[in-house]
Amino acid sequence: MDDSSGIGWLLFCGGIPIAILVIRYAMASDRRKRMLQAQQKYNESLSELKADPTNADLKQKTLELGRIYARLAREGGKETIFDEMALSNDINAVTAHVTPVPTKQEPQQHDKNVEQRLSDLSNLLDKGLISKEEYARKRSEILADL
Repeated sequence: MDDSSGIGWLLFCGGIPIAILVIRYAMASDRRKRMLQAQQKYNESLSELKADPTNADLKQKTLELGRIYARLAREGGKETIFDEMALSNDINAVTAHVTPVPTKQEPQQHDKNVEQRLSDLSNLLDKGLISKEEYARKRSEILADL
């Protein structure tokens, strides 16, 4: 073996660790780029949610984007209970100013006039759905509301 083939062998062997380092750097750079993109998408979704805090679909989307970001930010690629709590805190913070919208409900008994309530009560007694004692007790309650 002459010197030129020995030098080539040394260059080849020395090039493997350098190639591995270059590949690792490229992979880390790609992972960092994906993490920053995920962080940006998550923050944009939080902003959208702040503008529309009652949108359940948007809330779900924001949570999923946050989970993707959390997985990329962790070395092992798994989100933890701490990540879930942090995401929940973020989402609650941007929707905190919202007052719950009351759901439409049927009118309560006290919303009806006394005559209608007494008539309804009498119908229940006539149909045998309540006893005379229940009728008398409820009738007294209705009249006491006057």
